[in-house]
Amino acid sequence: MSEKKTAEGHEYKVGGGISNGLPCNGVITPASNSAQVTSKTFDTIIIGAGFAGHHVLLLEGRDRIGGRTWTSNVDGHLYEMGGTWIHWEQPHVYREMARYNLHRDFVATSDVPDQPRSVLVDDDGEKQQLSLETFDKLADAAFKIYCNVDGEEGKMAIPFPHDSLRNLDARAYESLSVNDRLNQVRGSLTKTQICILKGSIEGIVGNEDFDNVGFFDVLRWWALSGYSTSGLYEFTEVYKIKEGQTHFALQFFKEAVQSRKFYYIFKTRVESVSDKNGSVTVTLGDGRHFRGRFLISTVPLNVLREVKFDPPLSETRDEAARIGQVHNGALQDWRLRNSSLVCLALSKGQNGDYAG
Repeated sequence: MSEKKTAEGHEYKVGGGISNGLPCNGVITPASNSAQVTSKTFDTIIIGAGFAGHHVLLLEGRDRIGGRTWTSNVDGHLYEMGGTWIHWEQPHVYREMARYNLHRDFVATSDVPDQPRSVLVDDDGEKQQLSLETFDKLADAAFKIYCNVDGEEGKMAIPFPHDSLRNLDARAYESLSVNDRLNQVRGSLTKTQICILKGSIEGIVGNEDFDNVGFFDVLRWWALSGYSTSGLYEFTEVYKIKEGQTHFALQFFKEAVQSRKFYYIFKTRVESVSDKNGSVTVTLGDGRHFRGRFLISTVPLNVLREVKFDPPLSETRDEAARIGQVHNGALQDWRLRNSSLVCLALSKGQNGDYAG
């Protein structure tokens, strides 16, 4: 079990109540190695220690590395708190894994052999128990209809998945919401397929308000997954890192520390960023100032407006920051006594949202 503990997350134990904070090896202590370098001009300042040569200063508001992608070790079990899944068809991630020789540490999620597997679909109280084979066929057919904007199941619209807008005609789909596209094909889908499709899409976008979620993002996921639901599931729900995502992030951090040109400050808030006269000045919440020739900002969208930029952000970026992240998903991990239990359910709640 990890001896370090992040301030993030909560744990509930039957009979023991809720405790704050979770064990995580990504917690960096001491929180800074830069106490006496405020007068130094860095080559590059990086805001954010998420999944993200010269003299570099790293500023991070959390007490750990990894951003939303981190692992907690509770009672010897690794819980992925975000960014769980990896695959060799995620080329940028896989390249870095291979560089640290972690590509040999892929593990597939456990399965239960020789036991019946089924899926419960609950649409406004109408429950159906489907075999996994039937569910897969219905889901695949529904996604193919939904993403078939070009008569070729999306292959002409996005022929190069990692350069999704190379085909300029594809920009037409950027103006469609998830619901817009669903309404276009609703007549070609059964009620069960619609329920499966909505539940699966909410798993992708993390928001049940389909009027405010872009269809193009779903279409891009479809293309990146080989234009098939089997690819979509395999690329995003099967393989994990044996020692967890935090172990992966630590490889970057350790390599940077070994360079002896890397400085960091954790548990600190950035107040403002000023870019003038060929130099960037970052002011922290405690009043300290740091200068750099360049700055890389990975500030999360939902807190971006809390940082004052001079010159200000463009109107488009400012609007995006004002609206915030549309992903409203939350993660709960349950540890059950019956360790052989495998369950997948799609259910429409009273407020209209789908849970998977």
